[in-house]
Amino acid sequence: MTAARLSDAQQAYLFLVRLAWDLRELGLGSLLDLSARSEPAVVIHQASTRLKITVVQRKDVWFFTWGHGRKQSAWVGAEGVVSHIARWATR
Repeated sequence: MTAARLSDAQQAYLFLVRLAWDLRELGLGSLLDLSARSEPAVVIHQASTRLKITVVQRKDVWFFTWGHGRKQSAWVGAEGVVSHIARWATR
């Protein structure tokens, strides 16, 4: 038996769910936003901030993004990516 290949949307969803779970393990709550009107995202609400993280694919490489510019994106498989995102969320 062979496993069915996941669609890009399914793969993105799995990356976001894993991110939400890993953030939870760091003590940071988040919401998985699956609104039909926008891209799926993990949303972190802090006292004065709201960070919305999406996942995009560029040339077969997946990235988390949460703003504009290279400093607000990170390769999904990068070591420490969850801690890096958590630091952005708690600024």
